[in-house]
Amino acid sequence: MKKILALSLACVMAVGLLAGCGGNGDSGSTNESAGGESGTLTVSLASSPSKLDPIHYSGSYEGQIINQVCDRLVDMGATAVLSETTEFIGAEHILARRGRTPEIRQRIYALFAVFGVVIFFWVSFHQNGYSLTYFARDYVNLDVININLGFTTIKGAEIFQSVNPFFVVTLTPLIMWFFGWLRKRSIEVSTPMKIAIGMGIAATAYLFLMFFSFALPDKAALAGMKADQVQSILVTPWVMVGLYFILTVAELFISPLGLAFVSKVAPPHMQGLMQGFWLAATAVGNALLFVGGWLYMHTPMWATWCVFVAACGMSMLVMLSMVRWLERVTK
Repeated sequence: MKKILALSLACVMAVGLLAGCGGNGDSGSTNESAGGESGTLTVSLASSPSKLDPIHYSGSYEGQIINQVCDRLVDMGATAVLSETTEFIGAEHILARRGRTPEIRQRIYALFAVFGVVIFFWVSFHQNGYSLTYFARDYVNLDVININLGFTTIKGAEIFQSVNPFFVVTLTPLIMWFFGWLRKRSIEVSTPMKIAIGMGIAATAYLFLMFFSFALPDKAALAGMKADQVQSILVTPWVMVGLYFILTVAELFISPLGLAFVSKVAPPHMQGLMQGFWLAATAVGNALLFVGGWLYMHTPMWATWCVFVAACGMSMLVMLSMVRWLERVTK
């Protein structure tokens, strides 16, 4: 029914535009069939009071036609909002209050709850371009990493930036197969639960790194050590590979599934806006990356990673506490 009404409105708007282009100003009438059980939708070019504010177009009747079509649609139970894009800016909250059901309101609350949780994942995950790279530079034995490609030699902490993309490509099919395997056995794990599990996996990644950091000196003590002393405390590069492996698994539980959750839960008329808020949550997490750098410079190394263990662990608990509510909202 909604599609039929939308098509009817589009047809009548096209007729109005053609009438406007004609510009002769004669009144008349036109009939557009709404099809099926809806009967015939009649639109008159003769002016009559409209329930909507007038739409002003220079020297044409299409504004009156659109107004009257919208009046008929409203009488049939539809909701019509007509405006130029710039007129919506700054009025989103007004539109949200008008004509919105409690179900839609619950969906929006659920989405923002998830946005708040994933901020803590992104601030932890994206340390791979900040404090984790510093850690690889200062505390990982990089002498064993010397890849000669002929035209260039790859050596340094930056090499670990390629580990995450490699695992994304290789692990994605395995994770999707695992979810399919569970589904075939009637073990359906909801998306909110998967996000909570992903937060727990992220906490495990930093717990893993914290374990290897207990014996490491802080940054200030490292600066006062001799070269041979520093060499003796460096950890193997496989620590970073293992860390990125676990973090990538967490990312595959959260990032694509989170986007799917937004697409499923967001009201149809707010799909783009909610996707934008998901990206905004990522941006907020990136804006908080400085926390990792400050901790790296001013606290013991194990304490730095402990903060991220706590952040991801608490986020997991918050998600677990909301799982039942989120699952109800998604139904």
